Amino acid sequence: MWRTLLLSLAPGAAHIQTGKPGRGIMFFFLFLFFLNGYLVSPFLTSSTGIKTVALILTGVIWFVALLDAIRLWQKPRSLLLAEEGKNASSEKIYERTS
Repeated sequence: MWRTLLLSLAPGAAHIQTGKPGRGIMFFFLFLFFLNGYLVSPFLTSSTGIKTVALILTGVIWFVALLDAIRLWQKPRSLLLAEEGKNASSEKIYERTS
């Protein structure tokens, strides 16, 4: 659990660790997109509304990524493997022997 929470400080890292790299990369790039909007908006416009919206969306993406990483962490490994179409029983045998 702690490793998932620590990896969630960078949105998407916990998803990659739990076996969902596509979703992790999506959260990471959305987070960077809105963070970039927050950092660059003062140079593009004098409106503070864009900066505020970008900051709020950055926080929302981070929070959603955190909740989704916790949800993935709570799912049993066999369900995650079944979603990917792998044979869960062979993975369990491999984990026991290594």
